[in-house]
Amino acid sequence: MEYKKTKNGHLSELKKKNVDFGGGFERILAVANNTIDIFNTDLYQKIIREIEKISGKSYQKAENRFLVKIVADHLKAATFLIEDGVIPANKERGYVLRHFLRRAAIKMRELKGERINEDDFTN
Repeated sequence: MEYKKTKNGHLSELKKKNVDFGGGFERILAVANNTIDIFNTDLYQKIIREIEKISGKSYQKAENRFLVKIVADHLKAATFLIEDGVIPANKERGYVLRHFLRRAAIKMRELKGERINEDDFTN
């Protein structure tokens, strides 16, 4: 990368070339979907609708948004790991998958207003 587009549409040269501007896939998708919230994109909307259906809570309500985002993001990440052939395990990528699934389950229970016993998630 050599240039940055300014608000008036002109290109200005970057001080340092090849600098990552932070426009990863999800941010680019947010721009394409005309939103600043990556969770209001095509990538997350189906996941969020299912979370809303199961939990009975709306993403649009501010008090639910944090937990819905955690559940959606962890389920998306877990899905990609599973698609890559990762299975839950005690080491390496399998441990990461277990962590994602466990945290998504805990946060889903919180979202639903259920009492959480951490011992339910230790093995």
